[in-house]
Amino acid sequence: MLDMVEEAAAELDELGSEVAAHPAVLGVRVQVSMAVEDWAAAVELSRRLVELASEGAQHWIWLAYAIRRADSIKAAEEVLLEALGRHPKVAIIHYNLACYAAVQGRVDEAE
Repeated sequence: MLDMVEEAAAELDELGSEVAAHPAVLGVRVQVSMAVEDWAAAVELSRRLVELASEGAQHWIWLAYAIRRADSIKAAEEVLLEALGRHPKVAIIHYNLACYAAVQGRVDEAE
């Protein structure tokens, strides 16, 4: 939030291995990776988060966002469809799916 991405990354690198795998730490790493547009790293870290803590809807959203930039909108949509099954009441998942449908020309579905 302070636009100190390099400093945040350096601080994260100082953490011990027992703390580095904690979902909260991985979440910050995802955000740092996204800030520097390292989409491959963001995908890898988000996948790990989803595996460790699939109950976190934000983890799925980060994964879809990173996959959208690293791969394709179709691949991101598949992630969000799985997320929707696990988190049917999370509005941002519905919104992002509608946006993806609209971008792909499925306007009726988006509405």
